[in-house]
Amino acid sequence: MRYLSLALCVSAIAITSAPPSPEAGRNKKETSRSGKNIKLDDYNINYEESIDTGKYVDLYDYYEHEPKTEVHTLTPLNEKSGLLTNQGTEKPITLPGTPKPSQNSLFGSMTEQDKLKRVDLSSNFLSNIDDDAIHLLPSLQELILSENQLKALPELPSSLILLDAQYNQLQSSGIQTDVFKDLTNLEYLYLSNNKLDYIPVPLPYSLRSLHLKNNNIQTMNLETFCESRDPTFIRRNLEDIRVDENPINLSKFVNGYFCLVRLPTGSYY
Repeated sequence: MRYLSLALCVSAIAITSAPPSPEAGRNKKETSRSGKNIKLDDYNINYEESIDTGKYVDLYDYYEHEPKTEVHTLTPLNEKSGLLTNQGTEKPITLPGTPKPSQNSLFGSMTEQDKLKRVDLSSNFLSNIDDDAIHLLPSLQELILSENQLKALPELPSSLILLDAQYNQLQSSGIQTDVFKDLTNLEYLYLSNNKLDYIPVPLPYSLRSLHLKNNNIQTMNLETFCESRDPTFIRRNLEDIRVDENPINLSKFVNGYFCLVRLPTGSYY
């Protein structure tokens, strides 16, 4: 009985490990072509076989051929141009690599200067601007000089419509006599937060808004705004005048407001 069991076991092992017959192979191919599922049980597959990667070529290093990024920095603004001066260094400012066909090359070629309408130099710690830097711009309409360390204004072009020089160190001695007289297009003049002792005169008739807030203005000429010899004169354009936060008492100069559409904003104590 023991020999019979052993014979049955050997027979079962032989049947299990026997290779598939050619008939079975043909059936598999036919099944594969017909699109039906293929039974992997009919194949001898060793899933534990290790793969030797040494037989293959070296892996391609994609990072080796990546383009390298170069980082550049701008040249410090400390070359001579004769136009602008930086607070602390007292050296003129120019743009790196700017050609110098003329003294006013900061704003480009002569053709570009003729078309320039707006210049913004705010928040640059500037303490001085050469006269030729600005007044040679024939089409300039807006000039922004706020938040610098300027003690004087440069010569201005007659085409100017807006001048913003707030938050500087401007003094009355730093504003040339009649500097605004010939600016017949000027409409907006902002000089708040400076150190002015009086209102700069004469003011152009084109002016619409005048801001002198937070200065050191203590007195005013009766003809600052009006013409005492002509009681019929009315300054219709000037509707916004700010002189608040100054030590001046505006009630002492009421005869100087008869030509205004609106009274100046300030203290009347």
